[in-house]
Amino acid sequence: MNPILLSAEALSVQRGDRLLIEGLGFTLSAGEGMHLTGTNGAGKTSLLRVLAGLGHALEGLVNVRAGARLIYLGHALGLKPELTVTENLRFLLQVTDLKEKTTVDEALSEVGLARYFDIPVANLSAGQKKRVGLARLLLEPADLWLLDEPFSALDARSCQWLCDRIDLFLAEGGAVLLTSHQQVPVRHPLRRLELGAR
Repeated sequence: MNPILLSAEALSVQRGDRLLIEGLGFTLSAGEGMHLTGTNGAGKTSLLRVLAGLGHALEGLVNVRAGARLIYLGHALGLKPELTVTENLRFLLQVTDLKEKTTVDEALSEVGLARYFDIPVANLSAGQKKRVGLARLLLEPADLWLLDEPFSALDARSCQWLCDRIDLFLAEGGAVLLTSHQQVPVRHPLRRLELGAR
């Protein structure tokens, strides 16, 4: 039996005065993927932020397995527009004090940005900025990925690349929880968790 990497128990989440999620419970084990769905305003982003430790639950518990390394990629990619693509990723690695799994140049080449190493992020399209953010998945060692709308702004080729990366990560024993308004055509079966709007 694969170890549980993430669990939520009786979790309630609110935004402002609005209760979004009440009494939610689930587990996510190594090698398992979960597709979080729901209408706009159902609390998908708020839930991911709570699970990543960036927000607070109204009630309940979130447990991340001791020693498990987590990457959260949200709507805001945390990129500095005045820095180049390469400088952004090197800065991120310094701030998080992480040892990179692969070189920044290799990661950028894999996400299709080999010609953009020295281009300021401000000059990139939305899809290119998203790919810079996704390069983190190649650079940072992790056991668990929390991905909020990772396919938004990506072209078909980049979407397929991300699906292949998710499949590989799951096959290697990682766990993925992602939100998406579209179908997620990964080969690995994904559990579905649907949130209802209140």
